Amino acid sequence: MRHWIVTRRMFGLAIGMVICLGGGLAGLAAPPRGAFYPLEVGDKWTYVAGPYELVEEVTQIDVVDGEKCARVETSMNGKRVAYEHLAARPDGIYRVSIAGERVVPPLCFLKYSEGTSMHWTVSSRVSDQEITGEFASEASRVKVPAGEYQTLTVHGTKFESAAGPLELTYYFAPGVGKVKQVISSSGKSAQLELKSYQPAPKPGF
Repeated sequence: MRHWIVTRRMFGLAIGMVICLGGGLAGLAAPPRGAFYPLEVGDKWTYVAGPYELVEEVTQIDVVDGEKCARVETSMNGKRVAYEHLAARPDGIYRVSIAGERVVPPLCFLKYSEGTSMHWTVSSRVSDQEITGEFASEASRVKVPAGEYQTLTVHGTKFESAAGPLELTYYFAPGVGKVKQVISSSGKSAQLELKSYQPAPKPGF
């Protein structure tokens, strides 16, 4: 599955693997756009993956199939290793393209709801590869090098890859975005943990 192959390649480059809340969130109403994943030009996240560092940055806003999308580029040692387009919709965040290839239909990996617990299924295609699986979200708390956060945690299961069954977990903190990501396949796992977040410059500064 090309989508997950791209993700595994990124992690493989980073750590040598061939794979890819509590009270403050309880009762949370559907948040405004970007509440759990800021996607303005200049938003920049630095992650640690074992002894390596990866940087994800919103470099520009592109129109993909008539929709404004944030282009998020991933780099290591100053060299771009991956990029994707993400769309912030009223009901969540959607992956619209991977390395220039359309995700059809766009895949929702972060869905907003009236509470913090939710379950949804996805079925998309990238080129001739099918992507199907299930997501479930819940509130939790996580500690990473950048600090400790209350998060909306999204756990993905029943995905398949060339290496076998794939599971992934995202941790999103309000106003910060993704603070941790874990990918597991065939008994191996890889993770990103937030080291620092640099918000997009404010207008006029």
